[in-house]
Amino acid sequence: MKKVAPPEVVDEQYQRSMHRIDGPITGSAPRNRKFPKPTPENPLIISASELRDWLDCRVKHNWRHNMRLEPIGGAKNLSIGSLTHMGMDQFYTLPLAGRTRKAMVKIAKKITRETTLKALEIEDKELVEAMLEGYAAWAKEEDKIIGLDKCFPEEKFMLNLVDDGSIKVRGRLDNRFVPTNLKKAMAVQETKTAKAI
Repeated sequence: MKKVAPPEVVDEQYQRSMHRIDGPITGSAPRNRKFPKPTPENPLIISASELRDWLDCRVKHNWRHNMRLEPIGGAKNLSIGSLTHMGMDQFYTLPLAGRTRKAMVKIAKKITRETTLKALEIEDKELVEAMLEGYAAWAKEEDKIIGLDKCFPEEKFMLNLVDDGSIKVRGRLDNRFVPTNLKKAMAVQETKTAKAI
């Protein structure tokens, strides 16, 4: 049997994996792509979720972001999360006096009725409605305590990860707000389900 030489290692830093400490990964094409060196004029822009996956597990990062593979069954949970975020975004665009449990029930019923997400069954939509209604009831006092008044839901951001701006991270903040109980301050409210924590 003839021994075949491994493909040329094009970017050892990119290919190194915490699961293979002895050296770079060689083999399949998606991992052996040569990436141009990022510059301030042509920066590498990484999403916050991609950065999280990279720090969490390099194999997961490769599967999800390079090979574009997603776990089976994840679509339902992602759909529930998407609808929940959509409901909270609409809730926090209301004026403070209008953020009531009744308003959230109306929002929740509208988004679950109008959704085009096929992964959700009736029970899933009812779960979204119950979660949003429960959140609105809980949040009323909590929002007063933290001074959550004027809100900017799903605000996009892009930050430099290195001084020269050649590598940037982009993403969205669930809800940026200016707290009424602090001067010259900005605050962010991030919402996660128990499974995402």
